[in-house]
Amino acid sequence: MRFLQIIRWKNLLLIALIQVLVKYYLIPLFDLQPILTNFQFVLIVFATVLIALGGNIINDIYDLEIDRINKPERVWISKLISIKQAKITYLIISFLGLLFGGLVSIQLGKTLFIVFFLIPIFALYLYASYFKKLLLIDNIFVATLIALSIIIIAVFEQVLFKGSIVNSLGISEVIWGLVFFAFFLNLVREIIKDIEDSIGDKAFGVVSFPIKFGNEITHILIKGIVGILIGVLIAIAIVWYKKEPFLAGYLVLAVITSLFLFVSQLNKVKTTTDYKKLSTLLKLIMLVGILSVFMINTI
Repeated sequence: MRFLQIIRWKNLLLIALIQVLVKYYLIPLFDLQPILTNFQFVLIVFATVLIALGGNIINDIYDLEIDRINKPERVWISKLISIKQAKITYLIISFLGLLFGGLVSIQLGKTLFIVFFLIPIFALYLYASYFKKLLLIDNIFVATLIALSIIIIAVFEQVLFKGSIVNSLGISEVIWGLVFFAFFLNLVREIIKDIEDSIGDKAFGVVSFPIKFGNEITHILIKGIVGILIGVLIAIAIVWYKKEPFLAGYLVLAVITSLFLFVSQLNKVKTTTDYKKLSTLLKLIMLVGILSVFMINTI
């Protein structure tokens, strides 16, 4: 259990799940010819997950003292391994991620695709060492990186801008819809985590949005972001109701209702534990949103 906490397995599992859905559900659903072999796909998933795991490790290294205050039960560096060993582990894991992604890129004759692995490695390092100190930029930064993990399979399969249509719904629309949903939901989650970490962050001079403006204003920001997401989902449900009634119904009854539940729970929070529960709820809502792809073309 300690190991699972360290690697943040739920986050990594969500990334892998989305990639599996794109590869083995969406591409066949839209009758497109896959480019990646099963083995190449596994390498891409491992590359993405390893790079994300490396990002977790380097973040834990830079946040070691802050985490001693905010999350003492989750501190593992200096307890299980030394800081030097953690840095070596980070380098090995990130290198393996780059190696796996690079091998597939070279095999496909798309050497430039290596940047899809190289850039996140540098970006995650910059986030841990620098961007985390910038107001809201860090939240947008992480949300963007997570959303991009969805795109990578579509890029390698070369379906991101394909015009393939099922029941008047295009695969590009579905993928960009997932990216949009993942971005905004993870942006909210990152802001929630900032509220959780306020005490330790403040002690070490990190100026997050909650620290600068307070929890009340931060709640308003969160509700505004969720409101935008709900508005877009309602618009999608209305537009696609006639052609995709199951998808529209699922968006309203499952996804949008879950988001309203989140707002309701946000109004009741009082302790750090309550914010942790909200963060877990957002992960569940993410899963609920991802599963909406199974409602496509069900009539």
